[in-house]
Parts: sequence; C-alpha cells; structure tokens
Amino acid sequence: MDPRINSGSGKMTGNNTTNVDVLLQPIDIAFGTFLIFLTIITVAGNILVLGAISCNKRLMQGVTNCFVSSLACADLAGSTMCEIWISIDVLSSTASIETLCVIAIDRYVAITSPLRYQSIMTRRRASILIICVWLMSGTISILPIHLGWWRSGDPAAQACYDDPRCCDFITNKYFAIISSAISFYIPFIIMIFVYNRVLKEAERQVRAFSVLSTMLCFFVSM
Repeated sequence: MDPRINSGSGKMTGNNTTNVDVLLQPIDIAFGTFLIFLTIITVAGNILVLGAISCNKRLMQGVTNCFVSSLACADLAGSTMCEIWISIDVLSSTASIETLCVIAIDRYVAITSPLRYQSIMTRRRASILIICVWLMSGTISILPIHLGWWRSGDPAAQACYDDPRCCDFITNKYFAIISSAISFYIPFIIMIFVYNRVLKEAERQVRAFSVLSTMLCFFVSM
C-alpha cells in the first residue's frame, strides 16, 4: 500500500496534500482580496452617504434621508471582541433590514398620500421610528447575547465557547427562530407586502393620468 494514503480515512497525504494546498492558495488569496475590496467599497459608500447628507442642508431636511442615514450607520457598525462583535453584528444587521422596512413604509405613504405626506411623515415621527428600530435591534442582539440566552447546549458548541480562539455564532434553536423572525422574516414579509401595494398604487395612478391626458387631448382638439 502506498504510504501516502491513510487507510483509515482514504485521504491523500504527503506530497499530494502539499500540491493541493499550493493549488488552493491562489483561490484563497483571490477570494480574500475580493472580500477586502468589497468591504472597503461598502464602508466608503456608507461614509459618502453620511457625508453627503450631513454637508447638504437640503438633504438633511428630507425625512427619507433620515432613514437612509440610519441605514448607513447600521452598515458601518462593528467591533473586534468576540461577544461584542457578535452583538454588534446582529444589531447592525437587524437595524439595517428594519430600516429598509421603514423606508418601504415611508415610500408607501409618499405614493398613496402625496398631498398629506409632509404632515404625516414629519421629522419628529421619523426620529421616533429610527429610535424604535435601534431599540428593537438592541433588544434582540445586545441583551440576549451578553446574558448568554443564545448559547446552545450542544457539545461542539460548548467546545467553541470554551475556546478563546473560536468566535463562531452557534445559537440554540429557540434563539435562532426568534432572532431570524424579528431580524429578517417579518421585515421581509412587510417589505414584500408594502412594495406590492406601492406598485399597484403606482399602476393605478399611471392609468388615471393616462385617462386624464386622453380627455385633455380630446377637449383641446375640439
């Protein structure tokens, strides 16, 4: 039997393994470079968004831009320590998608009630919505994570928790269901419903405008 083959696992060892590792290195380097480039572009884009809104008084007065600023802050959040990093990661992800949900509702109000939009969606109400988004995100992330409610009793998970070099986010079933529902599925369903209503309302307004234009053309041609 070839000594380079482990009879217990059937995996190649020795020179063949070294060759495989050498072949994988360019792929790892390329993928890592792509992720770094994507991260830089994302951070730079969010900084530009915040800078553009903060430097332009006209943009700062827009209610929708308050939500966009909140979204940019959510995308920029992060940390290095394990539990802090996990909680900030969940916090920013939850705040990001929930802010997208609020933006969808804001667009729905703007489309369905354009004349009353300024009185309905005031800066005060926008600020309250943003505070609610971040409070809800903090409730589902910082508190349960630092209290350990997310931890699983699985032996493999416990081994990771005990290993200071391991920072995998291995959760128990209940936390995974509740967290994913609040952080993703419920806002996602709301966005689908709201944007569907926005599309139907836009189509209705286009049809109404088309009829009105036809009538005006008819009267003008008489």
